[in-house]
Amino acid sequence: QRIEAVEMYLSGNYSYTEVAGKFGTIISTLKNWINSYKNNGIDGLKESRTWRKYPLELKHAAVSDYLSGKFSLLECCAKYNISSDSVLRGWISQYNSGKEIKATNGGYMRMKAGSKT
Repeated sequence: QRIEAVEMYLSGNYSYTEVAGKFGTIISTLKNWINSYKNNGIDGLKESRTWRKYPLELKHAAVSDYLSGKFSLLECCAKYNISSDSVLRGWISQYNSGKEIKATNGGYMRMKAGSKT
């Protein structure tokens, strides 16, 4: 479905709105799929079961480029091959709140035991 949506948009015959509506998704998700496809080909559209590793230097460079006004969120994601604009937004939020941005370990993320209700 993701491949079909991306190819439909890239054909130039349909707008973001038309493609997102046909596939029941939102425009930002469609844009993330398109950027992932452009950066990583079909592999970029596969469902990921693990967190991606991002070096600390890459995080700082992406945040700096965005805050300087050189690039939009999606342009930074494309330039640095970041999986989603929400990932970059999280780093920007950490930076703006004075928290330290840490390197990503990657690997599997498991939920801890849920709280008793």
